[in-house]
Amino acid sequence: MTMIKETNGDIFALYNAICALLGDSKVRLPSKFNYALAKNKKTLQATVEALQETVNKRAPEFIQFDAARVELCHKYAVKDEKGQPVVDEKNNFKIDDQVTFDTELVALKEKYQKAIDEELDRQNKLKDLINMMTEVDIHKIKLSDIGNEPTVPSHIEYLMPMIDDSEV
Repeated sequence: MTMIKETNGDIFALYNAICALLGDSKVRLPSKFNYALAKNKKTLQATVEALQETVNKRAPEFIQFDAARVELCHKYAVKDEKGQPVVDEKNNFKIDDQVTFDTELVALKEKYQKAIDEELDRQNKLKDLINMMTEVDIHKIKLSDIGNEPTVPSHIEYLMPMIDDSEV
C-alpha cells in the first residue's frame, strides 16, 4: 500500500472509475489489475460514502422551498398540446406570465430566505471539501499489469494515482 495525497474530488473520480470498470461485465481485466481495483474500491469506499452523505445532505426547509419553486414553475409554464410544461434547450421552464411568476417567486424566496442562505453556505463549504487534500492508502499497480482492454483508456486519467509508471 502507498500513501497518496489527492483532492477529495480526485478521490471521488478515482472511485467512480474503479466502480465503472469493476461493474462492466464486458470488460476482461488482467488478474493483477482487477485485484488492485477491488482492493482500492474497498479502501476508498468509506471516504467516498462520507463525501456522498455530505453532498446529499440538504436541509428539509430548502427541500420544501425547492419543491414549492418547481410547483410554481409548473403552474406558470407554457404547456404543450398534452398539458405538459415546455422547457427550453437548457431545460428551463418557459414561463407564460413572467410578471406574476416573478412576483410569486420573490415572495417564495423571502419566505425561505434563511433556508436559501444556509444552502448557499453548504454549497460553498462543499466546494472547499471537494478541493481539500486528503491522504489515503492505495494499492499501486504497474502500468504493464493493466493490459490492453479498450475501455480502460477512457478511465485512465482518473486511475493515474494508483498506477506505478516508474518503469516507463
